[in-house]
Amino acid sequence: MRKHKRRNQKKWFRIVAQNVHQGKAVSRFHAQRLVESVQLFADNQYHNVFRPWWYEQMDSNSKLDLVTEHSRHFKEVERKLIEMTGIAADDFNKIAASLKKATPRRTRKSKEKPRPPVRKLKKPEEFKIRMMNGDFQPVTGEKVFTIGEHDFFIHITEGKHFDFWTVSDVATGTKVYSHERYNEAARKAKEIITKHYDSYVSQVSKLREAHS
Repeated sequence: MRKHKRRNQKKWFRIVAQNVHQGKAVSRFHAQRLVESVQLFADNQYHNVFRPWWYEQMDSNSKLDLVTEHSRHFKEVERKLIEMTGIAADDFNKIAASLKKATPRRTRKSKEKPRPPVRKLKKPEEFKIRMMNGDFQPVTGEKVFTIGEHDFFIHITEGKHFDFWTVSDVATGTKVYSHERYNEAARKAKEIITKHYDSYVSQVSKLREAHS
């Protein structure tokens, strides 16, 4: 997913917000730029703000609940996005949904390389991932690396607007990192766990105790 210059983003946000508030249709181009920008911002906030903060809290505040803090984080991200774009969450969801329903236009010749096909799993297995409400959902993935005594697997996450490779831990099904590229998701997840290994082990123990 491309990163866009901030001045372009502000221009697109302003145009979309004006169209929404005036009841006008939003062009496909501006809808795509809006959704891409919002997705990038949300991912950045999760990986670079929430996850590091959460690992730092594990040893100092044992009363924190992951599901509760997840919910609090996403509400704060939603507030920031509304302030940044001038577009309410319901209006954004309608715009994003319209992209999926719209008939794809004939692609023009571009200097950009075509998007590579989705990588196939070499050794697929069934794992379970932890959902926001604390429930578990089965997914097909493959083991991608091991740190200490803990295994981690990678699988495709079908996002609301884009699909990503997501690395989660086998022990609790908790998401570590997502990226549109397989190798980058694995590399960054390994880096995060290695850096915060003690906090990660503490988190696993607490989650196991909570569900024992």
